[in-house]
Order: sequence, then structure tokens, then C-alpha cells
Amino acid sequence: MSVKGFISVTFALALLVGLLVVFPKPSSNDKPPQEPSRLTGYPSWHGVVKGNDQQKVDSFAAFDSIVALVAAVLTFKWAYLEKIPKKVMSYFHSDEGTIPTTSLNRFISMYALGTFTAVVASIIFDIGKLWSVFGALHNVFEVAILLLIGQNGKIKGHSFYYLWGTYYLIINTVCIILNWPFDAIFFKVQGLAVDYAVVIEYTRVFIHTKKNLSEHDLQLPLNTDENRDDDDVPATFAIHHPRQWLLVIAAAGVHLIGNVLNTLSPNDAKTDLAFQLSYAITFLLYLLYVYFDTHTISPGVPKRFYLPETPGAKVAFLAIISLWLSLSTLAVGLVLQQKK
Repeated sequence: MSVKGFISVTFALALLVGLLVVFPKPSSNDKPPQEPSRLTGYPSWHGVVKGNDQQKVDSFAAFDSIVALVAAVLTFKWAYLEKIPKKVMSYFHSDEGTIPTTSLNRFISMYALGTFTAVVASIIFDIGKLWSVFGALHNVFEVAILLLIGQNGKIKGHSFYYLWGTYYLIINTVCIILNWPFDAIFFKVQGLAVDYAVVIEYTRVFIHTKKNLSEHDLQLPLNTDENRDDDDVPATFAIHHPRQWLLVIAAAGVHLIGNVLNTLSPNDAKTDLAFQLSYAITFLLYLLYVYFDTHTISPGVPKRFYLPETPGAKVAFLAIISLWLSLSTLAVGLVLQQKK
């Protein structure tokens, strides 16, 4: 680890420890009340939601599930079933070379399917310990996207799947073992931390790509695939690369905002509905991104996304900062709840 990396990680750890020291304590020893699930009768991970209209909640959840399913089906078609013409193919570029962005599009498709499963499970079981087994699928595919970007757009052997599977195992094991309210707090903190990390990583990719395109797009030669044209492919419309990447930043950002609002005011019907609405907007934006990524050309500029270097120290720094942001949001939410 370099001196700069050591200092960065130490600073992040200091922030995290400082936050834990001043973290607000519960106002009483009583556990928050839990509303029972309508189907199973098991205690849910929420109390009585102020101003709740269950019909609206179910309607939003049904809408979210339909949008996520449509996104999963269409992105699956574009990423798995259709042959992408070379002239519209996008690429990840790093020090290890250039590779098509196909894996990202496929993970987005699985991410939408995992979210569909999580939303349907929330309608059936309500948000709680039993639901978390399905809800974790949403977070696991976010982690898969982070791992893919961190590994320069490649699935590097079995280590990718080991890390991916381990995360899912940890989430479910901890949520099953912990008692209320610590099971819900753990799930919320890890999910919010991942949401922060996704926004940060997407933004890093965009900034790094803009910087490198302006500096190297005329100097770095195209690889064989990028330089190949498909005469039998009909003309398609053009985009200004890398602006289409703003769609994934917006998708992750909208979802993050919904999650933050729900964390700051967890038992409020308005923030609950806002969080649910964020899912529909998020996957509509992801759907648009995959469509633009697989159906558009970029005249004069290679459709390259330049991936920033992410050594171990930077991974640790980003992970700790994301956790710090998640815990900070939770702390603010606890303070706001205690003032009510």
C-alpha cells in the first residue's frame, strides 16, 4: 500500500470511528413496535406507518414489479439474445485492454430480475426477516456491478463468484441470526452503503471517461472490433458519447435519494411511496441506457468507457466512506425520529 493510500484509508477509518463514538443512542430501552405481516403474521421490519394507505402501497409495488420485469425482459433480449453490431458496441478500456460492455448490460438485466423478485416478495411477505432472503437479491446484483467495474469490466475467474456469493451469504446469515431491530438496521445500512458506492463508482467512470476522451480519443488507436463496420446493419441514430452514461448515474441517484428519504423518515407514508416510486424510475432509466448502449453509434468518438484504477487502498477507502455515509444517514434519521 502506498503512503497516499495508507493516509486515505486511515482518514476514512478515523471518520468512521468518530461517527460511531457520537452515534445517537436510542431514547429508551424499549424495542420499536412491529406491525405483523398480512399473510404470515410474522413481525415486519416497520411499525405503524403514518398516513399509510395500503392500497396505494400495493399499487406502487405492483407498478414497480411490472417496470422491473419489463426492464429485465427487454435488457435480456438486447444483452443476451441479439447480436450487437460492431459499430454500435461500447467498450470498457483500462490498463488491461479493451473489452465490450456486454457483461454490464447482462448484470443490469439480472439486477432488474432480482429487484422484481424482491418487490413481489415484499407484497407477499411484507418487509421483514423472511423477505430479506429475497430482498438481498437486489443488493447482490448491485455488488456484482461494483465488482465488474472494479475488475476492469471482466469476470476474473472464480474469485468474482466467490466474493459475490459470500456477500449474499453474509447478508442472509446476519439478518437471520440478529434479533429485531438489529436485523433491520443491518440490512438497511448495508443496502444504503451499496447504493452510495454505486453512485460514486458510476460518477468516477464518467469523470475518468470525459477526461481521457478529451485527451486521448484522437491518439489511442481503435482495436480491431471497434474499427470494424457492419455493412449489413441498417443505419441507427447517433449519441454524444459518453452522455448515455448519465442515465446509469441518474438511475442509481434516484434510487439513492428514495432510500435516503425512507431512512430519514421510515414510518412516513410519503417517504415510503417516494422510495417505491424510485424503483420504477430507476429501472426505466437503466432500460434506456441498455437500449442506447446497444442501438446507437457515436460518430467521431469511440464508444469507450475509461475505467479508473482501483487499487486495494482505494477499494478500502471507497467501502469505508460508503459505510460512513450510510451510517451518517441513519444517525440523522434517528435524531429526527427522537425529536418527534
